[in-house]
Amino acid sequence: MDYEKLRDHFDVLAQQVVQDATALGEYERKQKLLEMHQLVDRIVEVVPDDDEQADVLCRLEDLVYRANSAINAAEQLENLRKKCALAYDWSSLAD
Repeated sequence: MDYEKLRDHFDVLAQQVVQDATALGEYERKQKLLEMHQLVDRIVEVVPDDDEQADVLCRLEDLVYRANSAINAAEQLENLRKKCALAYDWSSLAD
């Protein structure tokens, strides 16, 4: 794949992770984050100009970091919901 197609795929994946972080299961989140890391490697390999590789890598890694932050926030939200459900005996929310 060329740079544009890989980058489009990366952008769509990053958007899915951020938008759907609370709806995705833990395994799905980890898989999408792993796929993002793999795409970063592939994208950097096909960057046409070697001088641009570092800049592209930094920008993509920043996006991966943000996606990871969204995933961590979703996991914290799930944990808080479970703790609240247990503390207030909201058994329907604890599942």
